[in-house]
Amino acid sequence: NCTSNKGFFGMEGPVAIPCPFGTYQSTQGASNCLLCAAGKFSSAFAVSSISGCQMCAANSNSPAGSSFVSNCTCDPGYFKKSNAECHLCLEGSWCKDDTKTL
Repeated sequence: NCTSNKGFFGMEGPVAIPCPFGTYQSTQGASNCLLCAAGKFSSAFAVSSISGCQMCAANSNSPAGSSFVSNCTCDPGYFKKSNAECHLCLEGSWCKDDTKTL
């Protein structure tokens, strides 16, 4: 009787299916993969531990199950410059939608 390894789920015949981007599975023989939590993302297949879900940069967040760092958007009152970091809007200034790149 075959079971799937960590980072995989289910069995299609003799082959287990790798967990897709944005998910992980740390248990052998699982029937599904678990979503990376909000504020994290995973751009890899077959992630076998919750630690494979990477944190968004400071002052940003993402929906559960996010696949790419681009899914991380700045918190209200912060904006993105050309890099992935979110910077505080200066007092008296307005940040476009509070989460968008200026």
